[in-house]
Amino acid sequence: MTEKRGRGRPVLPEGESKSSYVGFRVGDDDREQMSAAAEAADMKLSDWCRDRLIVAAKRESKRSGRE
Repeated sequence: MTEKRGRGRPVLPEGESKSSYVGFRVGDDDREQMSAAAEAADMKLSDWCRDRLIVAAKRESKRSGRE
């Protein structure tokens, strides 16, 4: 007999789960632009935002010499 799984999303393998949460508010126009860009990139909005912010953070770190 197969063990019944609990409710909710299955647990991700070690190293794949995110441990911190960053939230921010944007205006309707900004969200529409970001949503359109995410859709064009065939990504979820949260994944698109995360990817773009990480790229920008790395670029800023290089520019400021804090790599």
